[in-house]
Amino acid sequence: MRILFANNFLYERGGAEKSLFDTARLLEENGHNIFFFSSKFKENVSYTYEKYFTSDIDYQSHSIVDKLKSLSKIYYNLESNRKVNKLLKEIGDIDIAHMNNIMYRVGVSIVRTFKEKSIPVVYHLRDYNLMCGAINLTANGEICEGCKDYNFSNVLKERCKGGFTGSLAIYTSMVFYHKIMDIFKDVDIFISPSNFMKTKYHELGFNKNIEVLPNFINMEDFEPCYKDDGSYVYFGRLAPEKGIYTLLNICKRLPAHKFKIIGAGPLEEHCKSFITENNLTNVRFLGYMRGKRLYDEIKLSRASIVPSEWYENNSKSIMESMALGKPVIASRIGGNPELVTERENGYLFEPFNEEDLVDKLMMAEKEREWEDMGKRGREIIERYYNPQIYYERLIGIYEKIAGGKQCHQIRPTFS
Repeated sequence: MRILFANNFLYERGGAEKSLFDTARLLEENGHNIFFFSSKFKENVSYTYEKYFTSDIDYQSHSIVDKLKSLSKIYYNLESNRKVNKLLKEIGDIDIAHMNNIMYRVGVSIVRTFKEKSIPVVYHLRDYNLMCGAINLTANGEICEGCKDYNFSNVLKERCKGGFTGSLAIYTSMVFYHKIMDIFKDVDIFISPSNFMKTKYHELGFNKNIEVLPNFINMEDFEPCYKDDGSYVYFGRLAPEKGIYTLLNICKRLPAHKFKIIGAGPLEEHCKSFITENNLTNVRFLGYMRGKRLYDEIKLSRASIVPSEWYENNSKSIMESMALGKPVIASRIGGNPELVTERENGYLFEPFNEEDLVDKLMMAEKEREWEDMGKRGREIIERYYNPQIYYERLIGIYEKIAGGKQCHQIRPTFS
């Protein structure tokens, strides 16, 4: 098949992009021809057809003219539509248009462009931004489902984008997408990486055709290790919804336990100052890491802690920890319980509940089943989250909407 992926970024900005690249490479390895459409960023990987990418939207500009241009692109990105048409003219027919995170930069208006050309459209749900102005179903540090049943005025009430102007832009764009353009009716099928996300979208009133397809792990990239240095590791984005405040408080309450914090994000400086001001000699702040350096630190750890305080989808942190042979202590929220089973490959605690997290850490220390749980976690990944299962299910989704089109020869597009 000839498949075009659209995403706001063409570099590994986060878990969504990593999953995108993993999927693209998996398809290429199996003989499919992959193309990309994105926004222009200096961090993007080099790509054959990058000249057709759309300009980025400068949300930081103070110019009135720039702000008006940005606002118009949020609603309907004419440049993206024009550029994607030029790209399609250059590369020829495609069988599937696979959307990822495209809102507010590339723009959802390209969905209609594909539909007008009778190209089947898949939309991969990576977060809740189709039904939530704040993207992650939180407001003021708490779970929020105020936009349920298309009640997007809640964005204004909660000031989901910080101030009135930004929130007004998001509110009006959501109304435009859903009630004026009705753009998502042009999507043939949506993909959710977790059962929880599919159910939650339906509960919010988004009654579209959603297939569940969990992420996969390339096992050859993850050599498991069942020994440890006694430390607990958090790795990921340093943001409030990730439970960072809870994690830091636990580090302070348990001075006899060793912790490692790996990552970057809006709370990075807060983490550093909290550790210094409280003289937390039991905590190592390691900053941003990726690849082998990151995996080596995880492998040295006793277990991973995932204290999420939002509806986590299909956590890459949990899956990578399991692949490396590490038990996971995770909050019982979102898709986490689909990956972590109590006392089988880790422990679950109630989100926002420091006492329960302390209890689970104490329980884990007492039972000391680290190696057995690590091995069971690795087995779960090998059996249920391997590339072959993912590939077969994804191709099944494509074929369901593509009308049995022929496969085409591969033509490499990365450089």
